[in-house]
Amino acid sequence: MSEESESYTGPKFKVGAVVQLKSGGPIMTVITPTDYDGDVECRWFKASEGEHAITDEGYFSGYCIVPR
Repeated sequence: MSEESESYTGPKFKVGAVVQLKSGGPIMTVITPTDYDGDVECRWFKASEGEHAITDEGYFSGYCIVPR
């Protein structure tokens, strides 16, 4: 089987889904849905400075996160 015909078969996450790493950590929101290789882009709050929230974001394998 070629790499091009293989695709991610793990959990799928949609934009707006609330997730967390299986190992713990902050609650995150999916901002880019699961793509063909299983990556999901998530955003989470790191801190607040007065009226401004500080967020961070990153890509995670769909195998490493679970719905909350």
